[in-house]
Amino acid sequence: MSSKERSQGSASSSPPRWAGLALVLLLSLLLPGVAQATHYYGGQISWERVSGSTVNITLTTVWRSNFIGSATIDFGDGNTAFS
Repeated sequence: MSSKERSQGSASSSPPRWAGLALVLLLSLLLPGVAQATHYYGGQISWERVSGSTVNITLTTVWRSNFIGSATIDFGDGNTAFS
């Protein structure tokens, strides 16, 4: 086998596909993070088909009971709701 054939073999000089993901994961572990407390415990989104392509969507949120203040939920279409 000539040196030209060896250089054109299946071995690639580029890193494996997962190397970029591993690098991002490693950097995210090394960088300091920001800790925030929202007093939000969780929630549930459910939907029910009314007819055809019409659905009712219900958003249920659970907040800490002694949280003083309010929260605004922005649905992204210009509508908001206050809890």
